[in-house]
Amino acid sequence: MSRYYFHLLNHLPPEEIVVLTLQRTPLPETPYPVVPVDRSERGLFSLGSYPFWLRKFEEIRQQFGICAILNGHLGFAKVSWLFKHWRPHVRYGIFFHGLDILKERQKGRRNPWKRYRFRAMVQSADLCITNSHFTARLLRSLVPQSPQVVVIYPSIDPQVFRPLAQPKEALRRRLGLPQKATLLLYVGRPIRRKGLDLLIQVLRDLPESYILVVVGPGNFEPYRSLAHQEGVLSRVVFRGYVTDEDLVAYYNAVDLFVMPVRQDPRDVEGFGFVYLEANACGTPVIGTRVGGVPEAIEEGVNGLLVEPDQPKALRDAILRLTQDSSSSQTLAEQGRKRVLEHFQWTQQAKLLREAYQRLCESSR
Repeated sequence: MSRYYFHLLNHLPPEEIVVLTLQRTPLPETPYPVVPVDRSERGLFSLGSYPFWLRKFEEIRQQFGICAILNGHLGFAKVSWLFKHWRPHVRYGIFFHGLDILKERQKGRRNPWKRYRFRAMVQSADLCITNSHFTARLLRSLVPQSPQVVVIYPSIDPQVFRPLAQPKEALRRRLGLPQKATLLLYVGRPIRRKGLDLLIQVLRDLPESYILVVVGPGNFEPYRSLAHQEGVLSRVVFRGYVTDEDLVAYYNAVDLFVMPVRQDPRDVEGFGFVYLEANACGTPVIGTRVGGVPEAIEEGVNGLLVEPDQPKALRDAILRLTQDSSSSQTLAEQGRKRVLEHFQWTQQAKLLREAYQRLCESSR
């Protein structure tokens, strides 16, 4: 989420931005003012901390003349809810990404006060900003009387994530990947919801020439064990965390990107920007009809969608795209075009700025 906010901020006019952050690490230089608060000194957002936060909000309002507050942290949104009772002319909006809504739903089931507070906070807001239409529906399922919702998609810098001039053979040599194999790529954390276990199991039923490359931070030892158990450990390449520069090379070096996300009542794929990263590099993708993934993948346009936890359907989709070079190339070209037309940060920042300006106009 921090990258989502970082990119949006960097594509907005800096003279219109003030950032209040809980970050304690040294902050990079920015063209807009940043007001850091060490949360360890304030005990997060406990009841006793609210007078401090209300004073801080008022101090920033007076110093910078803000007309609206956009909250990327639900703790700040709770303060904004109270602040609006004190300064009713100040508007506020709340960002939602999916998992935050599920967590609030779980809290509300255990605690009626927290359920009331969340609903009141959302209903009192002047704007809700979600990372997909799926997340917007999820929010409305919990708070039917939600205010206006604007979808601001996670997006891509197509100058960074792009097709490289180097041929696949050269990239594979550079990355230490087999030259003649059919390479599948997974990029993500080692969590069950992402479906890496299913992908490893499906690899067993694919030809020996198919190799799975796994990129992402975290402990993948349980997946190494699974690959050994399935008899495919020699066909799975675990690379761990890589830089964005190397990640672009991996996207370009492989034949197909696959992340078979599954349903999880405690977590959710609100969108799935890694599919767009692959598309921006000219690589077709396969995902599942779960959460916001169908908004990242348009069936038959930039990739294929299968039902979750269906190994045969996943295997067939992989074979279809890796054995039909014409279809694969068409999806690759259309995927890059779709990113350029709909999923650039400049486009999404423009939508956010327009929504913010409407908030300010309504406060006058």
